[in-house]
Amino acid sequence: MQAAVLLDLQVPVEQRIAALVGEYGSLDREWLVVCTDRIRKRLGLEQTKHAIAAILDDRMEDFVGLVLVYYDKAYRKGLSSRNASCVFSVPMEDMDPVQAAAMLRDFVRALPVFAEG
Repeated sequence: MQAAVLLDLQVPVEQRIAALVGEYGSLDREWLVVCTDRIRKRLGLEQTKHAIAAILDDRMEDFVGLVLVYYDKAYRKGLSSRNASCVFSVPMEDMDPVQAAAMLRDFVRALPVFAEG
């Protein structure tokens, strides 16, 4: 698994927040508060308080932006343990899903490990 090719999609934070709000913004607020409190130790007391306040005030963009810092940090930590020669950053700015899929397909096909076979 550590030697597998990994595509690190570089999506602008505003786009990521909008997508996550669309996906999770309608979830039960009490459940989101409980889940947010579970990551308090890693998120930090102040960030947790601000995130929970954002949930309760129905400011989902703010909530997502706050917890995204935690998840991005955890992702980057995991990414740092990967073999750097197997990790490829792919810019994904302002693309609709069809464009993104075509671009990723072409990107993967151009990788040396896939281009040979």
